[in-house]
Amino acid sequence: MASLSSFLFYTPLVLMEILLIIGSVANREHQPSPSKRLTTDLIENYGPRSVLPVRYQNKTTEVFFRPKAAWFAEFDERKQVATFTSVNKYKWTDEYLTWDPADYDGVEETYFLKDQIWFPDIAVYERVANTEKHELNVEDTVIRVNYKGEAVYYYLGLLSTYCKMDVRLFPYDAHKCKIRYLPYAHSMDEVHLRYPDDLDAQEVVLERNGVWLVTEIEVEEVIVDYLCCPIPFSEIHITMHIRRESLFFIRNLGLPTFLLSITTLSVFLLHPESGEKISLCVNNILALILFQQLLSANMPPTGDHTPIVAVYFIVVICVGFLSVITTCLTLGVYHTRGKRPLPDFIRVILFMKQTDRRKTYDREDSVSNEKLLNDWDQTDETIDGIELSSDPWERRGSTELTKRVARGCSGAPSTGPAPTNFSGNEAMSTTPSSPETNHRPEWVEAAFRFDRLLFVLTLSTLIFAIIYCSMSFLHQYREIADGNGTK
Repeated sequence: MASLSSFLFYTPLVLMEILLIIGSVANREHQPSPSKRLTTDLIENYGPRSVLPVRYQNKTTEVFFRPKAAWFAEFDERKQVATFTSVNKYKWTDEYLTWDPADYDGVEETYFLKDQIWFPDIAVYERVANTEKHELNVEDTVIRVNYKGEAVYYYLGLLSTYCKMDVRLFPYDAHKCKIRYLPYAHSMDEVHLRYPDDLDAQEVVLERNGVWLVTEIEVEEVIVDYLCCPIPFSEIHITMHIRRESLFFIRNLGLPTFLLSITTLSVFLLHPESGEKISLCVNNILALILFQQLLSANMPPTGDHTPIVAVYFIVVICVGFLSVITTCLTLGVYHTRGKRPLPDFIRVILFMKQTDRRKTYDREDSVSNEKLLNDWDQTDETIDGIELSSDPWERRGSTELTKRVARGCSGAPSTGPAPTNFSGNEAMSTTPSSPETNHRPEWVEAAFRFDRLLFVLTLSTLIFAIIYCSMSFLHQYREIADGNGTK
């Protein structure tokens, strides 16, 4: 009886214990994890997200902000907008996000979204409106918070900022892109923006993209006073020094332009009879204008700075334009009929002496006389009943014979061998007594002298332009270097 009574007494107790164990296990399966329970408890007790994360209102929240450029994506030179990949890190302490890890099974860290807790509103002054391709890659990443309330937030994205360009030294130009970060809605007594001084902030992860080279990145904490607010704002100013990779422009723009400049000189070495002087001039001008447009496509449409290379383009294009006009004058002088003598002022400009003309005439007369004498030696002693002397110089003095020879020997045929037939134009061009034949050689000589003079002037202009641009380049380089050193 005793055993039966004890069995009846303990059996319900054992069954109750088993039921309690089964119930507790079932409850545990439906209960959230400690991390979810922790996050739920913290959010329920957090309060409004717009309030600063401090328990005392007069306490300042320190936000450590570290922007790090990872890759220089592009530089829109026309709009003066630089786009680069930025890896940003935020770190601050939220006093409403603290707990005892023992109450949550030893959980020391949890995660929140940006719209669940307070987040620093750091703005960029120079940021331009984003397009679809410039939006952040991972904007809504989570915020990691430990049991002490220390919050850390990372994100990676493309940032487009305005960057003022100074293209005076193109293609060796260098620029400084200044980016200013500040807590836009909170003054310094509420949020103090700091830049961390640790190994993570000193690490350089920027890669070279082949077009622009980032030579230096400067970081500075600045306290700025604004007229709108009695309390200053804390800001972080980052200055990115970038330099253009110039080899591409030297090879594809500078060298062809220099060769076209040399080609402009060849216009004055081309003979007027070739018929290609004008076309060569025009082709040079069109090619130079094409390269000038390629240069303008890479320049911002501003008027405060003019590239030195653009000055050289202007000089070369003007020289090409003047070469067209002077070539037209040269061709006009060369192809003149020589009905009048060369004006004295042209003779002075082209350094033509009077003896030069006499020598030209003497050479032409000697050739004409020799040809006439050879022809007359083959004639009979008489032509149309006129007796000719055996002395050829006396034949040359016969006025009647000279007139008939000038008319192409149109008189009656003689019994002896006929002299060489002369057309009217040939007689006019070989007879020294005709005034129209004596002036063409000096006009031709003037055309050649004019070409040589223009060649010297064009070469001098190009050399002067190269020297001027080189000196201006050195002066501007020193001025920019001194300006960077004083700032």
